[in-house]
Amino acid sequence: MNIKTFVVNLKRRTDRRERIRAIIPHILDVEFTSDLGMDVDGRNLSKDILNNFSLFPWHINSDNFWWNRPLKKGEIGCSLTHLHCWNHIVKTDIDVSLILEDDVIFSEGFCTKLELILDKLKNHLPEWELLYLGREPLQKDELLFEDIVKPGYSFGTFAYMITYNGAKKLLDTHFERSLIPADEFLSAMCVHHPRPDVSKRFKPNLNAYAVKPSLVSTLQGAETDSDTENSDFIT
Repeated sequence: MNIKTFVVNLKRRTDRRERIRAIIPHILDVEFTSDLGMDVDGRNLSKDILNNFSLFPWHINSDNFWWNRPLKKGEIGCSLTHLHCWNHIVKTDIDVSLILEDDVIFSEGFCTKLELILDKLKNHLPEWELLYLGREPLQKDELLFEDIVKPGYSFGTFAYMITYNGAKKLLDTHFERSLIPADEFLSAMCVHHPRPDVSKRFKPNLNAYAVKPSLVSTLQGAETDSDTENSDFIT
C-alpha cells in the first residue's frame, strides 16, 4: 500500500512538520505542500494574490456562526492549498491520493484498517471518488457497511482520499472563481449543501463515502493553534 500522500503544511510551521513526520506511517509516499510550492499562507494573502481568484459572497445573516461572518484569509489560503493539490493530482495523472492536514493523529492499526476499507471499496464500490478518513458529521449518514457510510453534510478536510476522477470533478467546478472554505466545498460536492446559494453554485456529483468510525482525527486543542482560524477577515 504505497499511497501518494500530500500533507498540507506551511513553510513557517516547521513544528507541525516535525511532529507529523515523526508519526506518519512509513509505508505512505509523503510529500509536503511546503516543499512543492503549493502552500498558501493566509498571513501573506495580499490583494494582488486575491485578484487572481474570486470569492463567493459568503457572509449572510444566519444563526450559523460560520456563515454569519466574512471569510478569513487563513480559510482561503487553506482552500487554495487544497486546490493546488487537486491540480497537481490531475496534471501528474495520479490514480489515488491521500490528503492530510498537518494537525492529524492516526488511529491504532491505521494502515491495516485502511487496507481493508480500500479492498471493500474495490470489490463493492469501485466507482468511488472521495473517501473521508475523518470528519465532523453534522447531518445523518447512510450506513452502507459496518465501516463505510454515505456521508451527510460534514465538516473537515484534514484527512480524505481522492481519485483522479474525483479531483477532475472538483476542478471542473472552477472553484477558483467562487472560493469558499474547503470543507464546505467538499461537503457541497457530496450532498446538497444546506445553504441554497451554495447548493445552487456547487452540485453534489462526487461518488463520496466515509469511514466510520474515523481512522484519522485532529489533535486536541488544534483549533486554538489553527492558522486558518487565527487569521484576519478578508475585507
